[in-house]
Formats: sequence, C-alpha cells, structure tokens
Amino acid sequence: FPKALEEVGYDVLGEERDLGLAPFGTTDFTPMINEWKDYNVEVLWGNSPAPHWGAMWRQARAQGFKPKLVSAGRAALFYTDIAAWGGDLPWGIGTEIWWDTSYEDSTGIGGTTPKTLTERWAKETGQPLNPGIGSYHIVQVLIDAIERAGTLEADKVNKAIGETDMMTIVHRVLYDKETQFSRTALTFGQWYKTDKPQVWELSIAFSKHDFIKATGKPIFPVPYP
Repeated sequence: FPKALEEVGYDVLGEERDLGLAPFGTTDFTPMINEWKDYNVEVLWGNSPAPHWGAMWRQARAQGFKPKLVSAGRAALFYTDIAAWGGDLPWGIGTEIWWDTSYEDSTGIGGTTPKTLTERWAKETGQPLNPGIGSYHIVQVLIDAIERAGTLEADKVNKAIGETDMMTIVHRVLYDKETQFSRTALTFGQWYKTDKPQVWELSIAFSKHDFIKATGKPIFPVPYP
C-alpha cells in the first residue's frame, strides 16, 4: 500500500525499512510501537493472523498508542478471533469484508439468498455470522461451468469458466475474456460494541457498490475507553 498511499497524499513511516513487519511469534512489539508514537502515526493499516495482531494491539494500547483509524486485514474478520483479544480492544477496528447478509439481488444454490444463508448458519451453529460462508460462490461457478461444458473434460470446463457471467451468492461473477479473472466486491467494515449477548458486531461502514448498503455509521476516530 505505501506507493498508493503516497500518491494520494499520505505520509508513510518506515517504508524503506519495512517497519511493522514482524516474524510470527514475536512477543515484544515495543520498538515499532515507540516509533509509531514518536511519529504521531494516525492511521494503522495491516494484514496478519489474529493472534499475532492481538498480541501487538494489546501492547500498543498498554503503551498509550492511539491511532485514529485502524484496519486489520484477516485479523479482524472473524468474531471468534476478535473476541479472544479481550476487553474493548475490538472497538472500531476495521477490516475488509468479502461478503455480508445485506448483499442485494444475490442468489445462491437452490434459491438461497444472503439472508436465508445467514439464518441457516445461525440456526445450525448458534454462532455470530462468519463472512467466509459466502465464499461458496466458487462452487456455484464450477457447477455452472460443468453444466455449460456438458463434460468433466478439464480444458472444456476451463473454457466455460472463462465465459462465466452469472449471479451468485456474492452478486455478479463476470470473467474477463483475456485473463479469465473475476473481481468480487469488497467493502470496509468495523466492529461495533452492542448491548447484545455477543457484544461485538461487524457492520459495513463504507461501500462503493450500489448493491451493498452500509449497515453502520463509520466510527472515527477509534473510541478509546
């Protein structure tokens, strides 16, 4: 992200030194936290496994580091992960969201909708929503390609995949004819503190897609108790 951020006017700290990259298993993040504090860093943007991030974030908070905006890719996507951080550490933390109950005009296998898929998940697991369950659109695309190819022959199925243009549980999948690549929508979500038994809820704070509406008001700056 550094080059893209600099192009739109952000000042990126430690780019030439890969500041912020730490080996898994690191137990003391103090040196990098001190640099962030000394530089008055206001935006913290990263991507790592949840336990790694959680260890860093606990130390950062204990040492008084309070950036205004925090995005933790992967680390903050799943409820069970952020709940394990403890206390109010998840509050306002952002992450990219691949799929959500609120997607409009999206259809899964057998007429499943994002809403009905979410309801089935809650009933069968008793757990808060896991955004990863929407990723089964990959299976939808494969089934559709096999049906259109009329065979399991790899080359023909691959050709059919490259010609895909269909509605799925994650909305439209349209493959580029040259690269056989299809983008799916991303939105920016944040963790909100609620009065529900599970306490934390991931809601879409920002979306640039007309078929995905924001489900929460952006939290800025991050609230620190």
